[in-house]
Amino acid sequence: MTEKPTDWRIQVVLDRKALVEDIDKLTKILARQRTYCTVSAVNEAEALKKAEEHLQRYSSIPTVYVKAMHPRKLPT
Repeated sequence: MTEKPTDWRIQVVLDRKALVEDIDKLTKILARQRTYCTVSAVNEAEALKKAEEHLQRYSSIPTVYVKAMHPRKLPT
């Protein structure tokens, strides 16, 4: 015999410290509209992929916040 499902009320406690830290990170990102990174790659597609990884890993900028990326090959 299976039990009949019932409604449950769940109280959720938000971690305010984590929220404040995330808001602080986002406002720092928002303060600068443009940011640059230099990567080493064979072609443009690889450069874009490495730039995305660099932004996420070192600048803590998720790709969801990236509007556009404009790669430019540097003179050698």
